[in-house]
This record gives sequence, C-alpha cells and structure tokens, in this order.
Amino acid sequence: MLARIGEALSRVKGALITAHERPDGDAIGSAIALDMALRYLGIRTVVMLSDPVPDMYRFLKGTESILMPSSLGWKPEAVVALDSTEWDRVGEFIHQYLPGTVTINIDHHASNREFADLNWVDINAAATGEMVLDLIEYLQVPIDMDAATALYTAMATDTGFFQHGNTTAKVLSKCARLAELGANPHFISEQIHEYKSFESLKALGFALSSIQLSPKGSVAWIGLSLADMERLKVKEEELEGFVNYPRSIKGVEVGILFRQVETNKVRVGLRSRGQVDVSAIAQAFGGGGHYRAAGCTVAGDLDEVIEEVVKLCCQRAGEF
Repeated sequence: MLARIGEALSRVKGALITAHERPDGDAIGSAIALDMALRYLGIRTVVMLSDPVPDMYRFLKGTESILMPSSLGWKPEAVVALDSTEWDRVGEFIHQYLPGTVTINIDHHASNREFADLNWVDINAAATGEMVLDLIEYLQVPIDMDAATALYTAMATDTGFFQHGNTTAKVLSKCARLAELGANPHFISEQIHEYKSFESLKALGFALSSIQLSPKGSVAWIGLSLADMERLKVKEEELEGFVNYPRSIKGVEVGILFRQVETNKVRVGLRSRGQVDVSAIAQAFGGGGHYRAAGCTVAGDLDEVIEEVVKLCCQRAGEF
C-alpha cells in the first residue's frame, strides 16, 4: 500500500492534507512533514484542519500556513487524511473536497474504518509520523531540519516521549536518525513540556485535588465541568497530559479525564496500564483509539457520563 500511495501522490498536481479534530503532535507533525515533501516534488498543497493548532506546537515551522476550513479557490486532486479513523473525525468541512478526488487514509489506529480509496493502516506503527517518514523516504525526498523536527515531534508525543507501551526499537531508531538530520530532542521537549501557562498549572492543581477512585482502586478519574474551566481560565488544549495522572496511581488499571465542553457534551480521555483495552470502551460510546489510549465524546450531563463510563471501566477491570 505504501507504493500505491506513493505512486498516486506522484501523479497529482494538487493535494489537500488534513487530520483529526483537536490535532495533537502526531497529527500536526505528520501533516507538516508530508506537506513539505509534496511541495518539494512540485505538488500544490494545503494543510487544512478543523481546529486551531495548539500553542505548544506553534514552534514547528509550517504551522503558520495551516488553514482553518475555508474555500480554496482551486480543486485538489487528492485528499490525504492523517491519523484519523474516519472522515467524521476530520470534520464536516472535508466533505466538500471529496467528490472527484483520490482519497488517501494513513493511520495507525486499530479502530480505523478504512474509509478512503487507498487505506494504509499499520497498527504496529508507534505514530502516524512513523508511517509518513516511510512515505517521504519512498518518494526519495530529502529531509531537512524542519521536516525532521516535525516528524520527531509526531513520534515523540505519541509515545509519551518514549515512555508508553507503543515505544519500539524501530521508532527509537527512526528518531535517532531524525536527530542526526537536525531534530533537537531537548528543544522539542522543552517547547512542549516547559512552557506551560500559569492557568494550566493552577488547573492541574485543582484536577489533582479532585481525583476520584473506584471502590476497589482499579479505576481513577478527573472530572472538569464548564464552570471549572471558566473559573480556572484554562483552554481545553492545556489539559493535555492530565489523563496520565489518574493512571499513575498505584493499583489503577484505567485512568480517565472527563471534560465538559458543552452543557450536554463531555469529552472522555482513557488510558490503560495494559490489562484493559480502552479502545473497546471508547468504541462502546462512539469513539476509538488504541488499546492503551483512547477517547470518545459522549452526549449527556457530566455526572451521568462519569457514572456510565466509570461503571463500564470498572466492569472491564474486573471490579464486578
């Protein structure tokens, strides 16, 4: 499939690159790097995302050119979806660009629905950025410092900076090569981890003080309401990483972060130590993800959603 996608992209004159809503480091880094590679080949490109780039990733060169949904004024011949399980995860805007185009899906999620004309789904890849690196090398495009930084960021963030269970010798080897090509691991880590806002740290303090634990201690969670978010003056993007704290408690198998984003809408982040498949839990609520890391958006009151999701997590963790 790598060769088929490479050949398909080589034949087009224009491509739209996109990724999932609320983009993370893997989505953004992969999109930027692929954009640079296709431009090198003389292909007209645009990266369009449904949500703004979080501040922590603004250090990546190329983020300043990423567009929010808009009218292009030209017709792309290919649409490439990165790190997305389905078109709905990209956003409603993408459907206007699909008719008459070659659609390409590059992803590493087990819950991917293979929704495009060409589907390359590798659940053994640590990050979509790892796959994009393979594609760029297949296209024989040289990787400069900016592309290396973007790809390193993609792989580092999706492996928890090489702490998560998806960290492999293969991804470590690729990141070592990217460092040789100009990616600066210290600089990247510093930009993401050491430039927090005052408000985000205050929010973390509040979140840690409100962690809840299930009766048998296998599930822990944090719940943040709209009122909490407003009072703390924190952006949703600044909550990245909060879900790892409940999971870090000794004896906990599943950690959860609940974020109320509308009166009757709650985003749920799930993390597992490895005994519980949280992607299956997320799918039960219309979401998806990986075995150890997944998420979903659930309609309902915050307290009701917490009760439903925690109950299922406790069941899967063997509490009853």
